[in-house]
Amino acid sequence: MSDYVPIDCNFYDELVLLSMRRTRITFVPNKYNVPEDDYIVDLVTEASKEEFMIMKSGIRIRLDEISAASDNLIFLNAGERFFDEEE
Repeated sequence: MSDYVPIDCNFYDELVLLSMRRTRITFVPNKYNVPEDDYIVDLVTEASKEEFMIMKSGIRIRLDEISAASDNLIFLNAGERFFDEEE
């Protein structure tokens, strides 16, 4: 069984608008190394009920990893380990 948590319908609608407008997206933090000129080409729901954002570059991001969106910025959830300094 998946641990996916569905996102709010209004938030999903915001992502659809970003996709329709082909808005260039900046991810914070950019933990998937998404290129600066990338944009959403599709939003898909798999048989497991998990929802994904598909970027022009082919990168797939599960929607419950997104904590917020503002204009062209999408904020991703990141654990503390992501921000740990490299040794």
